[in-house]
Amino acid sequence: MFDMRYHIVSLVAVFLALAIGIMLGSSIENRGVLKDQQERLVKSIEKDIASIKTKNTDLQSQLRAQKAFESEVSTALIKDRLEGKNIAVLYFKNAGSETLKRASLEALRKAGATAKDIGLDRKKILELKIENQEISTSESTKKYANLEQFSLELTTEPGALLAQLEQEGELKLSEDFFPVEAVVMFAGGNKPNLEEIALAKAFRKNKIKTVFIDKTDNKFSKISQFIEANIDTVDNIEMVYGRISLVYAILDSRRGNYGVKPSAKQLMPILSR
Repeated sequence: MFDMRYHIVSLVAVFLALAIGIMLGSSIENRGVLKDQQERLVKSIEKDIASIKTKNTDLQSQLRAQKAFESEVSTALIKDRLEGKNIAVLYFKNAGSETLKRASLEALRKAGATAKDIGLDRKKILELKIENQEISTSESTKKYANLEQFSLELTTEPGALLAQLEQEGELKLSEDFFPVEAVVMFAGGNKPNLEEIALAKAFRKNKIKTVFIDKTDNKFSKISQFIEANIDTVDNIEMVYGRISLVYAILDSRRGNYGVKPSAKQLMPILSR
């Protein structure tokens, strides 16, 4: 009986040891497979990262080449196109867009124009008391009489309004900047720009080419308001195409709305010789 029990226990021990051995072997084998899979995955990821870095470097190189090409083409297209012209970049001081001011001035000056930016204090210019104004006003236009006077003096010769603005330190313009032959405008804020539109209409009334500019990512774009007021517009001034459009819009006697927004009628003006 003892021998049989011993024999049974021995058999159980053997099978148990065999089972444990199989389990351990399988675990070790699985660990080896898992390690191999991890190593292959890491190598694959490293390869993908290296490929992405190479593509990114190539794209950056292409982008630099494209920008250089655009700059050269832009310079060739606009060089001396506005030579000898006095052009004002106008805005009210709450507009707050250095991008619009910088891009427009750069384009105008590259085209040979004498370009100056003029920031107006909205409240001050509307409330100035000017004697002997040269324009006649009705009750409906009385509120914007100073804007009309400003447009008249800027595009002919300095008068009482500009003299008072200069005396109060609002602006300083040299005599050789007169008369202004074209005006570029931009606006800021999220409210209707009634004063800007009134000023643009005043310039148009005096037969002065006026172009309202904007940038593509402006969340509170005023382009549609100026299109409705029959003012020329360029909605992508931060782009090379927009700066070229600005120069040719000033040259073109026809009215146009240019850019990439849905409100634009065409991408660019006709590039006349």
